[in-house]
Amino acid sequence: MAAEVVNNSGNGDNRAKLSVRSLINNHSLTKAERAFIAKRVKLGEVELELTDRLIAIACGVSVTYMHAAEKCDDHNEFMVHAGMRPLIFRPIKTTVNGKPALVIPAETDDQLVEIAHRVGVERMWDAIQRAMT
Repeated sequence: MAAEVVNNSGNGDNRAKLSVRSLINNHSLTKAERAFIAKRVKLGEVELELTDRLIAIACGVSVTYMHAAEKCDDHNEFMVHAGMRPLIFRPIKTTVNGKPALVIPAETDDQLVEIAHRVGVERMWDAIQRAMT
């Protein structure tokens, strides 16, 4: 193979690793040579080193969505699959008296629940209504 190949990944795997970038940029390979490389990739004899962009394109998502999925633990992945939360939270755009309000995500949900218990739900709801007008 004329493209950059690295043998043995160090974990006992003796498959050759091939950089996709070097394969794409190598113009000296004929179509037949590329076809045989593709065959070896399909059979698992050669491992392609894919970039995040190529993986995202192949899966039909953006790199941002892929990175967000990587950050999710098992619990949050379950919540996303169950439709209980989005993969990426969009910032909430709020206004106070016609002016944009500064949204500071300092409090966690647990801290907000604690505040609600301390001041009472009725008082919290009144404060929310006043903030929205």
